[in-house]
Amino acid sequence: MSKTDKENFDFNVMQENEIKRINYLKANQNLDHKIDTSELYISQILCDGYVGTKEAFDKSYKIMIIAAEARDPRLYDSSVEIVDSDCGFFVKKAILDKNYINNMVERKKTGRKMMNNINRIYKNVLNYISNNSLDEVSDNNFNTEDYSVLKDIAYINIKKVGGYGNINDSHTVAKDGCVFWDWIDYHKELIALQINEIAPNYIVLCGNDVPNVFYNLLMKKDLIKIHAKCFLSEHPLSRSKTEEFIESFRFDKEI
Repeated sequence: MSKTDKENFDFNVMQENEIKRINYLKANQNLDHKIDTSELYISQILCDGYVGTKEAFDKSYKIMIIAAEARDPRLYDSSVEIVDSDCGFFVKKAILDKNYINNMVERKKTGRKMMNNINRIYKNVLNYISNNSLDEVSDNNFNTEDYSVLKDIAYINIKKVGGYGNINDSHTVAKDGCVFWDWIDYHKELIALQINEIAPNYIVLCGNDVPNVFYNLLMKKDLIKIHAKCFLSEHPLSRSKTEEFIESFRFDKEI
């Protein structure tokens, strides 16, 4: 979400909370996990939300894709080498600049695969809207060099900073010394506020832990105040073949 948008959601508040959490990790040596506290520091919160503008989103079908974690380990370890496709802003850059992926120094193939799968997710939702079913979903041809059609969506990572850890296991300790579920629980009010203010009509929950976190940490605590149709999908960087990725997409429930 652009800081120029007049919204109540404030990344600065999340930034302050994150600094408090990091300082707590540094100060407490009796934690259950071992971390090198000298490597922990704060650079920024990776702002996300509308790919284009709020106005364009509100005039569209209002589709939001929710992924798990912004992978940018530089937020916590300045010595880590980073490539473009790890950046938390990668999706937005790839959508708004048709030459961005081609100009990537590394991982062009990975970046293109991720964006193609996001495009497939988007087309699957549009197909559902048109047919009220997923029976006719197929991998329609589209220009893999231009993702500008996606500029009207919202794309967020539910965890706003890069922990650089495997989140498939809810208890895996990431680089920032905090497990994925704990981070969401710590920031759940602000995460829910962002989702509520974007107010999508259609939500796609990508990956393994995202649906559980969304339903169990946000919905069950009555923090989500919107009405939307929810879908499940593998993560856009899934190792599945294209056909398997398409078949994995399904309607889940209405909230």
